Amino acid sequence: MMRLHVALDAISFAELTETRVVLERATVEAAPAQATEADLTALDSLVDDMSGLMDVTEFNELDTSFHLLLARLGANRLIRDLTVAIREAVAAPILEAERRVTDWDRLRERLNAEHRAIVSALWAQDGGLAADLVERHIRDAHATLLP
Repeated sequence: MMRLHVALDAISFAELTETRVVLERATVEAAPAQATEADLTALDSLVDDMSGLMDVTEFNELDTSFHLLLARLGANRLIRDLTVAIREAVAAPILEAERRVTDWDRLRERLNAEHRAIVSALWAQDGGLAADLVERHIRDAHATLLP
């Protein structure tokens, strides 16, 4: 349904961004109480894999996987499912925007650093910091890619 709304322009990217911020903040804020060492190691692995990628399509796929894994860290299944639906709905428009970026290497490095900082905050059991970082990450990425 979310993809259909996006395709029909029934929901703006600004609305999706605001909703993503609310949902992903809630998820990562709760994550320290829920996430296992295996979960955090998987996030680290995704960031490591993204760091070595130059291909925009492959990066986008791993970036989507990163955010979907974040969504699964919280205990609230509804928040998780809504986050997954939104992130999957915006994956294609984000990919198209990434393909148009003139300085892809710089943007890729910035996104990877932001991902790494989010995971570091989760390892430190600081859900508040992780929530602030994920909000800034989403807002900055959308401002850059989908103004």
